[in-house]
Amino acid sequence: MTADPFVLMPSLIPAIVDACEVGLLVLDNCQRIVLWNDWVARAASISSTQALGRRLEAVFPEGIPVRVQQAIENALQHGMAALLSQTLHKAPFPLYRTPAEQHEGVRMQQLVIIKSIELPEGGRHCLIQITDVTSAARREQLLRKQAQTMQDLAEECRQSELRIRAILESALDGILTIDAHGLVETCNPAAAHMFRCSAGQPIQALIPGYQSIHTTLAGSRREMIGQRQDGSVFPIEMAVSEMHLGRRCLSVAMVRDITERKQVEADLIEAREAALAAARLKSEFLANMSHEIRTPMNGVLGMLSLLKHTPLTSEQEQYVKMAQSSGDVLLTLLNDILDLSKIEAGHLILEHIPFDLRLTVEDVVDLLAERAYHKGIELACLISPEVPRSVCGDPTRLRQVLTNLLSNAVKFTDQGEVVIRVSLADRSPHSSQLLFEVSDT
Repeated sequence: MTADPFVLMPSLIPAIVDACEVGLLVLDNCQRIVLWNDWVARAASISSTQALGRRLEAVFPEGIPVRVQQAIENALQHGMAALLSQTLHKAPFPLYRTPAEQHEGVRMQQLVIIKSIELPEGGRHCLIQITDVTSAARREQLLRKQAQTMQDLAEECRQSELRIRAILESALDGILTIDAHGLVETCNPAAAHMFRCSAGQPIQALIPGYQSIHTTLAGSRREMIGQRQDGSVFPIEMAVSEMHLGRRCLSVAMVRDITERKQVEADLIEAREAALAAARLKSEFLANMSHEIRTPMNGVLGMLSLLKHTPLTSEQEQYVKMAQSSGDVLLTLLNDILDLSKIEAGHLILEHIPFDLRLTVEDVVDLLAERAYHKGIELACLISPEVPRSVCGDPTRLRQVLTNLLSNAVKFTDQGEVVIRVSLADRSPHSSQLLFEVSDT
């Protein structure tokens, strides 16, 4: 049996009001709350029993915005409707989606409609309808953020493209992109100027031999020959790498014109050959001159040696001795010049013969003893007992080196002593290493 709708009406309307998914509250002409549905009770955490018969400012001690109060007064006094949303303002009512958000003070975002309603017996009332638009606002905010992110990415891509294009256009080296068929897809201004070419040309026409070796060029540089459209050729240095664009594989060739570098290298080689030729001429000249001068010098020294064995006065003997000493010094100088020319020509060979080390060192000391005596300095020779007396080597070169070292030490020492020390640095069953030291004060 179907119930009479008019009988159910008094209980049906409150149930419908409480089942609504929006907040509904009604104020009488004195702004007292006469309707407070369950949605508002849950959002405000205030039951209808606590709210009915009270004014809004009493229910919400923290107060309500002036714009809400003004809209309620306009609805009650003038019958005007108002739509309030949360834009730059705080949410109209202190309503919350969850207890956690209420604890944190995060109000739900609201869309509020305030309008007047006329009751036959109660006069004008104010209906306030509150809709939770938090999810919609969040979606809108998310969409705006995504749109801004996409815009930022697009701008970043544009700026990156501009930077890459500027780099390619300002690069001094030629940059070519080559497809799988060996055609030039793009070329930067440097490459276009270098080859006098444009996109779409076969790479084989610009770099003959590229197709046969391009697979071995990856990750390395190689010198090749480039060819311009007018047929002229020039040396280049090229490196090739692979670039993947989706399913396409392109080759990127970095090309550098090395014409000037090759010219500089050729000039350097030519200058080096000229310098070596001049050095050889100088060495030959020194060797020839040394031989030419040494021959008469040996004759002079021979005659002085014979003259020394003839009857001479003491003064004459002194003169002969001085002339022979000067000749020996000059002959030593000539030998040094000849040795220098041999060293420059790579013809100097060190002897390996047995000789008396102690006697060789003492001869050098005796040679410079008179000069040290006249300067008033002491010249000493200290040979360690561990040093073997008989050794194998080049006594002539050793004598030259020791003479130069001792001569310089005596020359630049005004007082004190000059000492030459010979010690054993290392010994093995078949060889010994000797250490020669010259010290002065």
